[in-house]
Amino acid sequence: MKIPKNQLKNTTKNLILLSLFLLLIVLTAISWLGDLSLDAIPADSWLGRTYIDLSFGASGGFELRSGEIPAAYPVECAVWDDASLRGAQYNEVAVKSFLSDYGQTVASALAGVRRLEEGSETDFRAALSDAALYLRYDSVLPLSLLTNWMGGTLSVSDDPAVTALLLTRSGELWLRGDGAALWTGTTGQKLADVQFRAQAFSGYACRFAALSGTPYDGAAVHPETLLFDDTLSLPTLTSTAAQFDTESAASLQQLLQAFGYEPHVRNYDDGDSGKRVFVESQSTLRVGEDGTVVFRANTVEGGLEAYLESELGGEQPLAFQIDYARRLLDTAAQAFSSDASFYFVYAEDDRTSGVTRLLFRYAVGGVPVMDADGVMAVIEFRDNMFVSAALNLRSFTQGEVTAGLLPSGQAASAAVGETRGLHVGYFVREDGAYAARRYYLIDGKES
Repeated sequence: MKIPKNQLKNTTKNLILLSLFLLLIVLTAISWLGDLSLDAIPADSWLGRTYIDLSFGASGGFELRSGEIPAAYPVECAVWDDASLRGAQYNEVAVKSFLSDYGQTVASALAGVRRLEEGSETDFRAALSDAALYLRYDSVLPLSLLTNWMGGTLSVSDDPAVTALLLTRSGELWLRGDGAALWTGTTGQKLADVQFRAQAFSGYACRFAALSGTPYDGAAVHPETLLFDDTLSLPTLTSTAAQFDTESAASLQQLLQAFGYEPHVRNYDDGDSGKRVFVESQSTLRVGEDGTVVFRANTVEGGLEAYLESELGGEQPLAFQIDYARRLLDTAAQAFSSDASFYFVYAEDDRTSGVTRLLFRYAVGGVPVMDADGVMAVIEFRDNMFVSAALNLRSFTQGEVTAGLLPSGQAASAAVGETRGLHVGYFVREDGAYAARRYYLIDGKES
């Protein structure tokens, strides 16, 4: 059947007009998306994820941070093994192995808690005899942060700052705060089967100080203090300031990169302080020969954006701030060689200035470095902006000589008076070297 010429022309015109209309819609959408940013839309919404895919690619260069990489690890851990506890203390390798085996179990248990309430020391002591898993940190960590690091999400509204947690075989959770505070809750799952996997963990026989029948039941240490029969032997350390060739060294470029500075940014020598000063339009970076590095933003706008406000969702900003600080310090630490790692210790909020201050320390083999040189960094945020940092970059080297520490049982029995925590740390000696020793903490202060 032959189509009339007029009808064919009209059909062609209509198709052209329809194509132009559809093209107009596409161009309008592209223009609209071009004016969008993740400050205007939630990053975890379908529109936010579509924007990320269109702007950065499905996996190309944009990372939604959730704070699941730990910035601190336990210094002690233990698991119930049939009829006794097996654990480890101040051993980085053993602790990471423990988390690999039981981290998901801890995360699942924490996610199952629906209510927390204050607990008593008497009930806590009784719960120790039903222990399934135990962790203690040398950091003060919000429970939500610790849960995120384990790979879970905290459901309970309360978010206490804790230093230790105990999961019982009958399904109870116990939390130790910074000092004498205790909280307890129910996980909704029993952990009696955990004992069958304990053999995979290469720990040592240990016991809690407060369990009846031990000679240290009345010692003035926290009842959950782990006591080992084996003597802990640790190497001595030497420490030197990180050196940067402020003219051309790749290590300096690595340091500048950590703070978002270009390699050839304007700089000069400050004769009074002996530091080289690198200058951006709204911030400065001072690098000293003694390993000190100081970053200051002249204004909040001159700081570095640590995260987008839309990334938070319902989460607290602390996890994002710690994650940013961890990545910054990791980049800076690559600029020099050291046997030390670093860990997050605590956060404090200055309500007057609106600044959140994070403190990080060095650790060698899982043992914290104390004294002033043990502080690696103090980093400050104002909301989502990184505005200040004071770094003490030092290289710690383990020596060949090791020294045995006072056995944990003897150290516990020597504690008298007020209840305290029993810890291990590296302290500087008169000759400048660092040696490990046991020490006590009462309310966060060395005793």
